[in-house]
Amino acid sequence: MAIEALNGQAVARADWTPRRLDAASIQERLPLVLRWLKDAAEIPNTYLWGGTIGPDLDCSGLVQTAFASQSIWLPRDAYQQERFCSPVAVRPGNDQLLRPGDLLFFGTAQRCTHVAIHLEQGRYLHSSGQEHGRNGIGIESIHPSDQHPVACHYRSELRGAGRVTRCHDGTTLP
Repeated sequence: MAIEALNGQAVARADWTPRRLDAASIQERLPLVLRWLKDAAEIPNTYLWGGTIGPDLDCSGLVQTAFASQSIWLPRDAYQQERFCSPVAVRPGNDQLLRPGDLLFFGTAQRCTHVAIHLEQGRYLHSSGQEHGRNGIGIESIHPSDQHPVACHYRSELRGAGRVTRCHDGTTLP
């Protein structure tokens, strides 16, 4: 029980406890997360480092905002999202274990620097900058047959994948 002041009066209220979402609840919401992503990609946008309010988002802001659209709360940065997920085995050209809504992580062996959301068949949606990307939201593939320079760059930096299997439906993470 918490005590707080309201108009100068002490008022007791019950402590708020977020409801934990399990993997099945998250899985049920993923089609709407993916729909939100596809709609966001249709709106003119540019990459904005640190962007968390659309239409201009960075990679982890896009992921966080897409999941938040369905009350699935994820950490802010790509490296935090990587640590938060349950690992899924993936490598360039092999997407057999990936499901729509899984996250793909990119960077160096030492550090995760980029995140994307798997759509299907190795294709993923992400927000990337000008230097190694499309300066906004785009779709690439982890398959070697995709020879677009952006796809080639990120495929060379693929670190792994993860699945969101736990979360709160509020603003506090476990």
